[in-house]
Amino acid sequence: MTDYSPAPLPSFEQERLKELTELGILDTQPEARFDRLIEFISALLNVPIALISLIDDERQWFKSACGIDAKETPRDISFCGHTILEQSIFIVEDTLKDPRFAKNPLVTENPNIRFYAGAVLRGPSGQPIGSCCVIDSKPRTLSEQEQQYLLQTAKIIESQIKHDYEVKKIYQAAVSTAYYDPLTGLPNKPLLLDRLKQLISAYSEQDLVFVCAVDICRFSDLNTAKGKEFGDKVLEIVAKRLNRIVDESFTVARLESDKFAVLAFEAESSPFEASLYKSLPPAISAAFDRPLIINNQKLHINVRVGVACSPHDSNLAPVLLEQALMCKKLCANNSHSCVIYHSDATDENPSRRYELEQELRLTLGSDAFSLVYQPIINAQTKELVCLEALLRWRTPRLGNVRPDEFISVAEDTGLIIQLGNWVLDQACKQAKAWLGLREKAPIPITINLASLQLMQPNLVSTISELLAAHQLPANCIQLEVTESSILSDIDNAISNMRKVSELGVNFLLDDFGTGYSSLSYLRKLPTKKLKLDKSFITDIVEDQDAAILVHGIISLCNCLEVDVVAEGVETNKQLELLELFGCDLIQGYLFSKPLSAQEISTRFAAGQFIFTPHETES
Repeated sequence: MTDYSPAPLPSFEQERLKELTELGILDTQPEARFDRLIEFISALLNVPIALISLIDDERQWFKSACGIDAKETPRDISFCGHTILEQSIFIVEDTLKDPRFAKNPLVTENPNIRFYAGAVLRGPSGQPIGSCCVIDSKPRTLSEQEQQYLLQTAKIIESQIKHDYEVKKIYQAAVSTAYYDPLTGLPNKPLLLDRLKQLISAYSEQDLVFVCAVDICRFSDLNTAKGKEFGDKVLEIVAKRLNRIVDESFTVARLESDKFAVLAFEAESSPFEASLYKSLPPAISAAFDRPLIINNQKLHINVRVGVACSPHDSNLAPVLLEQALMCKKLCANNSHSCVIYHSDATDENPSRRYELEQELRLTLGSDAFSLVYQPIINAQTKELVCLEALLRWRTPRLGNVRPDEFISVAEDTGLIIQLGNWVLDQACKQAKAWLGLREKAPIPITINLASLQLMQPNLVSTISELLAAHQLPANCIQLEVTESSILSDIDNAISNMRKVSELGVNFLLDDFGTGYSSLSYLRKLPTKKLKLDKSFITDIVEDQDAAILVHGIISLCNCLEVDVVAEGVETNKQLELLELFGCDLIQGYLFSKPLSAQEISTRFAAGQFIFTPHETES
């Protein structure tokens, strides 16, 4: 129990605190206009201390102070806590003669208050929020004239606070009008684009920012049939339903009329592995399987959802939004719900392919292209055996473009020769840089050859010249070709492969099992290594037939002394089966995602050639 009397809480405490919070003045920086007022009243009344004190729930905080260094004190010892209970002014002429304060720490210790006078400060709605007070270390009185000076100073401070509040409200109203939809209260298109731009800038290439454009099917017919007032109620309910199904950190916006958008993000992910990117758009569509209830009537609506993501579709906020809006227009039926991803919609889009061709021509040979490297691991020792070079393409206008999208365009236009030669040169350059970082045999880099490259009459001289230019032993690279590229002209393919093999460069057959008559020509090819396509690996744990097929292929290859690389291994159970089947080499996210050259260099420098399987959460 204290030896002093804390001020009781007023009955209007909650309302008072609410107004104080809305003013937004607590914990703000000192301001000269308030400091000048406090210095003036201190000099006018000839007191050493003057304060603008605001009473928070557990403290008094000083917006301005003269003659004291403290920024705040506990509320229970404050004199101003008593002042806010008064109508206008509270005076203690001699604290030692007042039992409420005689043993108060502010009296018995620094600043040794003997005299206090405080005029109530009220907020715009009249709630007491604090006081303008003066303090002396000796007893004294205030004349009526001096009291009026203090009260007038408090009024000036109140007027300043009220002015700030009104300006703040005007600003908030302006912001609301400029950036929020008046019907639904949702952010509008300019605010969505601003947030989208900020997210794209803030997140890294390993993160995913995506936009879902949502359109109500046949809304114009609904408006015509039911009227605008009914249509507005539909829009309000749609806004609320969208807000309920997304994380509060995401943005739901109304773009115009019946068009909405959801802005979301997912850390350290890509469109090919992200769970939210794949699950949220269908969830948005499914949210409207339940009817809307309006005026006690059920209304069934369908929505179309278009999805675009950064960095894979674009890094420009307006472009990304337009891509999402474009996707929802591609729904085959204007009346049915659907979800369309930009990455899917553009695969066969002629205008997109033309756009990619033009961008390829502009950026060939530039730093828009880069290589990453995915480890291939010995299944038994878990030691790194080789690295597959994988091409990445990112432009400021298009963002990250998927390899399966731009490679097909490069092949169709013949640009694959120039692009492929750049990859060969860069991979050889990197292999040379890594040469000597391991005491054992070098870690070769596997380089993919396109069909056109494989059929080039000068393929052998191209490879020979690159090896010579980089002073690189032939065993530092190996070339990866697909079944389909060989089958387009099998005799020419085998001839070129044999000539390159004579240089000491090995071949690896990719996507084995996806072509035709694979086993009949396997022994004719100058290769002792093949890659089992991911489509075979995916279901081997759950599908017995798939497991039998994979086991059979691996057993046959073992008999032919051909090493097998299992591609796309993602789980420990898949690894266990493959080890049981006698698979030689493993590639997949279970051991490592594709790594940058710097990440590989760091591992090499540290002697880290063993990779540990780590199954990621789905």
